[in-house]
Amino acid sequence: SFGILLAAIFFLGLFSYAGPICADRSISVAMAILLTRAPQFTLTKQKLEELYSNDKILGKRYEEFREAGVVLIQNETLVLTKKGQKIAQFYMLLLKFLNLKENF
Repeated sequence: SFGILLAAIFFLGLFSYAGPICADRSISVAMAILLTRAPQFTLTKQKLEELYSNDKILGKRYEEFREAGVVLIQNETLVLTKKGQKIAQFYMLLLKFLNLKENF
């Protein structure tokens, strides 16, 4: 039907935009790549956490979020902007639509 076709076009467009972002930002993707590069495809949890620490995960994004206008950083405190609120609402709706849980 026309609705299914329209939905397919929408999701294809969304993926072409968000797919590269997800590949760069996905913790799961990063873990898989680190395991691929490890000897015999194995790493201890401790070694994985050393290679992909919270500082690397969050630190990289603070400045990117600020530069993109998603947050303001004031006295070491992040403040979500109107733009950031709209982005968050979009993804919350997308999670609900896809019947996915917030696993964070």
